[in-house]
Amino acid sequence: MLSGEQHLFSQLGRESLVSRYAKKLNTYKNGDAHMSMGILSLITFVIWFVAIQEFLKPEKNQSNRKIMMLTSAGSLLTLVLTISLFQTL
Repeated sequence: MLSGEQHLFSQLGRESLVSRYAKKLNTYKNGDAHMSMGILSLITFVIWFVAIQEFLKPEKNQSNRKIMMLTSAGSLLTLVLTISLFQTL
């Protein structure tokens, strides 16, 4: 059997282990969120770059469907990034 003091110290030891684990877990979640937003911003940049390249082509060679898809995807991802930015402020 554990005495009262030993029981108290074992409880404190467990709580500190749990709190340390939770802090590490929270840190990883925040890091993962920042990494996924970075990846999303790179994808958005590439989509807008490709859309601009399509706009720079002569009108005969432009694909209206491609321009519409790229503009829609770029706008949607830009909106997601903007909302995410304002949520972190």
